[in-house]
Amino acid sequence: MSHSPWNGSIEVIVGSMFSGKTEELIRRMKRAVIARQRVQILKLIKDTTRVVGIDEGQFFGPEVVSVAQTLANRGLRVIVAGLDTDWRGEPFHPMPELMAVAESVTKQHAVCMSCGGVASRTQRTIRSDSAILVGATDSYEARCRQCFDPHFEEQLAFQPKSNEGIKEKSADIMAEIPTGTSTEILAEKLTDKTNDRQTEGNAWI
Repeated sequence: MSHSPWNGSIEVIVGSMFSGKTEELIRRMKRAVIARQRVQILKLIKDTTRVVGIDEGQFFGPEVVSVAQTLANRGLRVIVAGLDTDWRGEPFHPMPELMAVAESVTKQHAVCMSCGGVASRTQRTIRSDSAILVGATDSYEARCRQCFDPHFEEQLAFQPKSNEGIKEKSADIMAEIPTGTSTEILAEKLTDKTNDRQTEGNAWI
């Protein structure tokens, strides 16, 4: 798919945890850099910016949809990566709304950590009373449809609490964009939402 500086579009990259969503976002951004296009990830947008990348789109409010639409209507290429379903296997808003208005949607897949099949879901593997739980491989696994169990945590409720004391931690999955890329102005609404979530880290619902 070709993108001229005057053709705006929205591209959405979705999938389970460990499916390579962020890597695909970074790959596309780097290709844009090679094409000498000005790119940005979650910063303020300059008039000369042509490609905008948004990672962890599921953690933004519904405003991100209108922001993406506005940027695309201005002629920018907007690439959003995020989880399409939560740990319960339910739609992770606002990703469904973004997919609905996108020109293209890419579904990334991981390897099921139970059977080795094609994984499309995120399985929480520890007990927690929190709707949002920070963690990576210590708290979640990629699972296929057959191995995914949305009621797994309920079963853990009847087992001894062996996971108490585990400290929550966030994984830094953002990679640096090559030196020389533009980093200047993004719509204030989106920036405000980003700042509000800085203290949450890369949490998973």
